[in-house]
Amino acid sequence: MATNKNALLRYKTLDRCLRNSGRVYTFDDLLNEINDALAAYDEKSEGIRTRQLREDLRFMRSENGYDAPIETKIIDKKKTCLLLFRSQLLYTQ
Repeated sequence: MATNKNALLRYKTLDRCLRNSGRVYTFDDLLNEINDALAAYDEKSEGIRTRQLREDLRFMRSENGYDAPIETKIIDKKKTCLLLFRSQLLYTQ
C-alpha cells in the first residue's frame, strides 16, 4: 500500500458519505466507512486512525484542498458530531 494510505480513495469515500442526504454520519461512522473502503481495496490495509480523518477533513475544507462546505454540529456528549455538507445541514432542537 502507498505510504499515503490511498488519500484519493479516502477523499472519494468522504465525498460519497457526505453527499448522501439519506443518512447522517458521525465522525465514527465516517472512520468506519473509510476503513471499510480501504479494506475492500487492499485486504492487508490496517485502515486509518482518528488523527488522519481529522487531517483529511481539514484538507477537504481548506482552499488548498477542495474548499468543501463541511460543517459539524454537536448532538450530544456521546456522539461526537454530525458531518454534512453545508447545504444539507440539519438544524434540530
